[in-house]
Amino acid sequence: MVAVARSVAASPHLALEAVWTHFATADEPDGTFMDRQRERLEQLAGRLRQEFPGIIVHAANSAAVISDPATHFDLVRPGVAVYGMDPFGLDPVERGLRPVLSLHSYVATVKRFEPGMSAPLRSARSRESARDIGDRAAGAFAPGHSPLPDSFGIAVAIVGRPRSPEF
Repeated sequence: MVAVARSVAASPHLALEAVWTHFATADEPDGTFMDRQRERLEQLAGRLRQEFPGIIVHAANSAAVISDPATHFDLVRPGVAVYGMDPFGLDPVERGLRPVLSLHSYVATVKRFEPGMSAPLRSARSRESARDIGDRAAGAFAPGHSPLPDSFGIAVAIVGRPRSPEF
């Protein structure tokens, strides 16, 4: 790895910025593998910092951030914890986890689709019975990328009645 770092640093087309790993087992009860991985990264970082003092070291995912401060190095890379989820599958409230952002919107229009009609973004699927379909105000989307969720089991309330979208 030190030889790779030297090659990167010597290249006029590349810049050596950081060395990192990913603690794929950080959420497992047996921390033996992660401990070995952290120790190896510490050794490598020590050698690299002798030659490249400004190199950044990072490795900690959400589980490592929570379970082992020794994995924090220069930066942390929380993943699921950013969304308010506990990486260990426990109650996130107990750890003080909450999402860093949320999306709030409203139903901008509601249109009646009669049998045989299809919703514009799902034109290949037509309704067998009449259905009210709501459009939410949530911004634009790129061509080829549907703004609809992949999971259609999301319940929404339209005029006080819960509805489950099928498009």
